[in-house]
Amino acid sequence: MKDSRIIFVSGLSGAGKGTLVKRFLTRNRDTRLACSYTDRPMRNPEENYYFVNTAAISQMIASDEFIEYTRFAGHYYGTSKEEIRRIEKRGERPLLEVDAAGFRQMKEHPLFAHHETVSFFVAVPSPKELVLRLEGRGSESEATLLARLKASCRELEAAGLYDAVLVNDDTERIEQRMEAILEGKAEGDPFDPDSFREELSALIEEMEARHVQ
Repeated sequence: MKDSRIIFVSGLSGAGKGTLVKRFLTRNRDTRLACSYTDRPMRNPEENYYFVNTAAISQMIASDEFIEYTRFAGHYYGTSKEEIRRIEKRGERPLLEVDAAGFRQMKEHPLFAHHETVSFFVAVPSPKELVLRLEGRGSESEATLLARLKASCRELEAAGLYDAVLVNDDTERIEQRMEAILEGKAEGDPFDPDSFREELSALIEEMEARHVQ
């Protein structure tokens, strides 16, 4: 029987969600990414978004066209109901890459009332590793970096709501673990979100203190 479950992937900014999702989709041709709409500028042509202007996305919000939407760093992001319907009409399995707030909204949405779902939260081995990965992008201002780290603290509060946590210490390993979980052959990685959040909060305080000086 074809697996018709909807897959959710959330996690920390910088944890490698995008790479994991891209590799998973390459190996699972029956699954398609549900692209979100955003009004932020395009960073590169390979990004999986529908890029629209702020007026267009505001109209979609007013018309209740989104299952979920959020605003981060001055820009809107939202997943439309029609996008899910388009994927399912093609006989494919939707995969949604969303933040924790979006996941909560979607789980409660009537559209998913009769759907089976499986959800993954992607983390990293340590808070210091998270900071290093974000700094390594070289594209984040200090203010944006701190905003992403603070958002990660909020995301960690929801980690226990997911079916499984994947700790991204090796992309190939967690990709295989993700597929094994979907097949019912494995469980998620051990992970303590409370301890991680406490250590990350301390790092944020240190960074803010250095910024003030």
